[in-house]
Amino acid sequence: MGCQNLVQLLLTISLVAFMIYSSSAVNHDTLYTICSQTQNEEICVQILESDPRTKNSTLPQLALISINLTREQANKNYKNFRHFQANTSAGSLRRSYGKCVTIYQQMIHKINDAYLLSQQKRYKDIHQLGQAQTLAYNCENGLPLNSTTAADTETMILTCESSRSVNFYIASSIPES
Repeated sequence: MGCQNLVQLLLTISLVAFMIYSSSAVNHDTLYTICSQTQNEEICVQILESDPRTKNSTLPQLALISINLTREQANKNYKNFRHFQANTSAGSLRRSYGKCVTIYQQMIHKINDAYLLSQQKRYKDIHQLGQAQTLAYNCENGLPLNSTTAADTETMILTCESSRSVNFYIASSIPES
């Protein structure tokens, strides 16, 4: 009985510590710690700070902000690919853009799923952001090297990675139950 009470006490203390930790505003050092796990730390911080709410956000809010930034970029790219597909006469390029349209539809669904999980604070269950990043690579790999969409696709990959890093950071901060 005493061991069970000790375990419950430790879990309660861990939960309270996480609640205090996650309720304070994210500082610049925390952003750099989060972004240190990405391809480009500076761009990751720039992406996260592109939303003015970031500087006053808690970690759970930052998770939602980062996923929303990812969703915004995915929607922008989806519209661009639809536009290019509709306005391209070259058959192979049109098919490539069409594949990217389909890929971005899948990506947007995955990002929306990640957002719902983040709202529920189920950070350890969020795997969709890595899947979305893989989809962005799949789109990029199906396009010619000189594609006019290369910059947007690279931004999508980096935004997915930034959001993924935020959620991984939070998930690793949650005590095991």
